[in-house]
Amino acid sequence: MKKYQCHKIVEAEPAFRYNSKIYLKTSLYPRHENQEDGYKVIYEDGYISWSPKDVFEAGYTEIK
Repeated sequence: MKKYQCHKIVEAEPAFRYNSKIYLKTSLYPRHENQEDGYKVIYEDGYISWSPKDVFEAGYTEIK
């Protein structure tokens, strides 16, 4: 099997997901035990996605 490395540039902000909705940590959001910690991700073409925190941080490095 071949191996692949991600090379996408995205915008992302820390967020929670609860009941399939994304809530930014900088805004008001419902606090529940079942919320998932992660990132709201916006790709160059405008597509908005969700990524769990550990998956995102393992795959992306912040560009300064």
